[in-house]
Amino acid sequence: MLSSNKSLKFGDAPWARPLAQTLCFRETVVHEFVGKWRITWMETWPQDYVDLEVFGFFEFSEDGLGSFQFGAVRGWLDVRVSSRIPMLEFSWQGEDAGRDCSGRGLFDFPDPDHGEGRLFIHCGEESGVRIERIST
Repeated sequence: MLSSNKSLKFGDAPWARPLAQTLCFRETVVHEFVGKWRITWMETWPQDYVDLEVFGFFEFSEDGLGSFQFGAVRGWLDVRVSSRIPMLEFSWQGEDAGRDCSGRGLFDFPDPDHGEGRLFIHCGEESGVRIERIST
């Protein structure tokens, strides 16, 4: 309830805030997750496929972008990071054995060196994923 000397301004109500602000996602701050992360497990594909061409990885950069590769799938990320919990979400575009593909995904971080999440390929498969920070 508003006091008599305070007026409601546009943006004060939750429905009037931009979606990113309402969900508490920072658009460019990913410093907690910057670096390369090794894929240690995927629900849908065996590890020998994950490491087919290179060791499967996700890499997050300070500018909110990134990349990943596993098997014959590689993609470029657009990352959003939660300001409330250690979590990030991303959309991606890339290729699977030369075919264009895209999708989305997310990771929760139970501790600073491990992530657990899901990767979705639009109109295709999805998989649980575990990643581990690669020490530099």
